[in-house]
Amino acid sequence: MANNFPYVYKLTHKITGKFYFGSRWANSVYSELDLGGTYFSSSKDIKPVFEEFNYMVLADFYTKEDAFIFEQNLIKENWNNPMLINKGCFGINGKMIHNVTSYNKTNEHRKNMSLAKKGKIPKHSLITMKTWQLIDPEGKNFETKNLSEFCRKYNLNQGSMSAIAQGKQKTYKGWKCYTD
Repeated sequence: MANNFPYVYKLTHKITGKFYFGSRWANSVYSELDLGGTYFSSSKDIKPVFEEFNYMVLADFYTKEDAFIFEQNLIKENWNNPMLINKGCFGINGKMIHNVTSYNKTNEHRKNMSLAKKGKIPKHSLITMKTWQLIDPEGKNFETKNLSEFCRKYNLNQGSMSAIAQGKQKTYKGWKCYTD
């Protein structure tokens, strides 16, 4: 019997480039065989036209909770992107925090929020920096003191890399991550 871990996936429309994030934890086969083989998304809008999308498994997880949190973080990170198809985003408490009808901040509101944050010291800068050891899919080793900057440079999700270092996630796009 195979170890079938919960996973998070991304669907991208072949013509428009619009994309959708989803998670699955009731799979009975490996994620690579499940998505597009026996499972075609839970979205009632996408399922009937699934063949119009390219699909990719982004990450496997040990628990469905970790997969759900990762999926929701991806949706939150892309919420203002007009190419995002997802219609809602939930917080850890299970309550809807964004949906297509209620999350319309004006540019003035965004500007005021930005101004309110100016001059404040970010909480993360007050914490002693860790040394991060990373291994890419080809086995090449990297070391960094700034995981955020590293992830931006290599187009990686910082939350996923941190989850790997904490033992909550196995890999992300073939990458592994450790910290002191």
